[in-house]
Amino acid sequence: MGTLRPQHWYSFSVGKPSTNISLTVNTQKDKLGCELYLGGEMAKENFSVLFDNKDEIENEIDEKLDWMELEGNKSGGRMKQVNR
Repeated sequence: MGTLRPQHWYSFSVGKPSTNISLTVNTQKDKLGCELYLGGEMAKENFSVLFDNKDEIENEIDEKLDWMELEGNKSGGRMKQVNR
């Protein structure tokens, strides 16, 4: 096993290995971030369903998200939120 080093992010899969959440910390800018990445066979369809409900999702969490549709066969998109 290699030497463990501090990192500014932590990622873990959610339900399937191709779908994950990444948490980030920027101590220089005093910001926290959370990103949901959708991958896999149904990635584009899943992203589309979430994007169609964008207003409801953002109202529920009381935050605006950065929505990024990704190119590629098995890439759907990302939703990112950074505390400012």
